Amino acid sequence: DEKARCAFCHMQEGSHSFEVEVTTTCQDCHGSVALDEIAPPGGEPNYDGDPMTKPKAEVTVFAARLYEAIQAYCAAKADDPMPPSGASYTAYDGAAYPYFFKDTNKNGVVDGNEASAMRFDSKSLRAAFNYQYFQKEPGAWAHNNKYIVQILYDAIDDLDGDLTGLIRP
Repeated sequence: DEKARCAFCHMQEGSHSFEVEVTTTCQDCHGSVALDEIAPPGGEPNYDGDPMTKPKAEVTVFAARLYEAIQAYCAAKADDPMPPSGASYTAYDGAAYPYFFKDTNKNGVVDGNEASAMRFDSKSLRAAFNYQYFQKEPGAWAHNNKYIVQILYDAIDDLDGDLTGLIRP
């Protein structure tokens, strides 16, 4: 199917920028909407408990819950009376490698003086990997919605995070 090819969305009407553009061709299936509002033709199952949430925003709900779960999990380890070696609060900065840093002032933000890379245990490392995968694949909501939702859901579940209202595909 021609519409399933990358070039169908990424090279509309002769453009070679590879940026997705909503054109009249898109509107034939999706109607007159902005890129962030596009939903698959015929609808997509709802995973966040709100039928009005479009797929891109819905995946963002899962990612936000995963980030909260990572922070809560790491904080619980750091606050343990006998914390494991390297346990620390964590903060994320997608523009600064290695992305996850020790949050020494516990404000949830990577500040200029917090340059130490976060050390994860195996459980939090898996979750951090899945969160980073979501962050670095901004088209995951469109390219394989069920897969990205599922890995985010499973990572939240593995960290005993808040799954209230969320549905696993």
